[in-house]
Amino acid sequence: MLFFLLSSKAQELVGSENFNKIYNFLHDEHKKQFEDPARTDDIVLSGLETISSNKYACTLINELVLHECVNELNDRSQMS
Repeated sequence: MLFFLLSSKAQELVGSENFNKIYNFLHDEHKKQFEDPARTDDIVLSGLETISSNKYACTLINELVLHECVNELNDRSQMS
């Protein structure tokens, strides 16, 4: 339920097309960060300025992506 509310609010702030761009960008960046711990959050978030200037929406979307990444890790650990 919370995922849906945050997603709806973020889409309302930046539009669904930009939401998808930001979401996909952050998801890819966090995967790279997982593989390379030297990639700080500042590096991950720095590329967002080219996609959107709405920092609040980007923060919401980043939280959604991080939540999904944690769920993926939990799923992997349960399967092993």
